[in-house]
Amino acid sequence: MSADLIPINSLPRHVAPFQERLCAVAAEVIGSGYYVLGPGVSQFEASFAAYCGVAHAIGVANGTDALELALRALGIGAGDRVVVCANAAMYGTSAVLACGAEPVFVDIQPGVATMDPASLQQALANGAPVAAVIITHLYGRLAAMAELLPLWPGPRRAGG
Repeated sequence: MSADLIPINSLPRHVAPFQERLCAVAAEVIGSGYYVLGPGVSQFEASFAAYCGVAHAIGVANGTDALELALRALGIGAGDRVVVCANAAMYGTSAVLACGAEPVFVDIQPGVATMDPASLQQALANGAPVAAVIITHLYGRLAAMAELLPLWPGPRRAGG
């Protein structure tokens, strides 16, 4: 094996073209004294909402927080089961567990690394009802949404 391994994610390579602008923005944030929330976040939320054509957007710290908020907005909680893809489950599982729900792991499509429709179908058919499915697009590949979406009939609760 070569000592010159290619890194999976080379942040310096991605950041280099924006280095000067990123440093300027970081200096603005530090100078403003608002490290959490503040006018910069409010401005971003309003701009992003307008871009998406919606009335409101809420900025969060990371994708795990976003998943947790989405699950809570759906009423996911104790006793609910949520399907997550096993190879991308860390963040989804953290959000599911934070809601008090149970993660259900499904497999990937070989060679694609996104959720396998057959594995999802099996998870939906076996065991207790599933309240939600977190489908992850991964490594620049979109999950097979045309095959996955028809499998999901919508939320089903253990209590009704």
